[in-house]
Amino acid sequence: EKNEELPIELLELYLMFKELINKDIVALLKQYGFKKQNFTWNRSLNGVTQVINFQLSRYNNENTQQFTINLGVFYPQLWRINKGEKIPKFITEFDCFPRERIGYIKNNKDLWWTINNETDVIELSEEIKKVIEDKCIPFLDKMRDYHEVSNFYSSSPKVLLPIEKIYLAIIRNILKDLDTSERIFKEVSKISENWANKVKEVNSRLN
Repeated sequence: EKNEELPIELLELYLMFKELINKDIVALLKQYGFKKQNFTWNRSLNGVTQVINFQLSRYNNENTQQFTINLGVFYPQLWRINKGEKIPKFITEFDCFPRERIGYIKNNKDLWWTINNETDVIELSEEIKKVIEDKCIPFLDKMRDYHEVSNFYSSSPKVLLPIEKIYLAIIRNILKDLDTSERIFKEVSKISENWANKVKEVNSRLN
């Protein structure tokens, strides 16, 4: 979390944001069984971990503080195959696949909320709580199944990063769609020698 080294005007806005989180969002997510660390929450269900993260914008001025919500689902099986590492004690959104920003789930475009001196924090709080209950949690619950994850990315217009393609190829392999899995792995291998080596490493854990 940020500290008191911020300019005084931005610090005041940051404290408004923090109050919004601590007063209303913490209580709501606690009801749903989420545990908090900084501005990230984890909830474990049926062997997967759901993640909600509030991200502050780096591009603020003394008059505005912007934030958005990131969502992710962590599958231990995917992590082990992709990383070959121990599972982290607390999951960040960066550890997840699938992962998405709320705006793209809500209406397929980026969405940031703004806090300024005129913000009605109560009204904003109600809006955020509604988004969490109507959009965030239903998305996270839907993504608890590999078929749903695969379908989500198949129908998404978004261009996937190489690491996201690797995750998708692993899922396709687990779902026994071996042709698609192999095609995606080949795509990633062609990007660079490093990515080709990464694909070999992942395949060695799959086979």
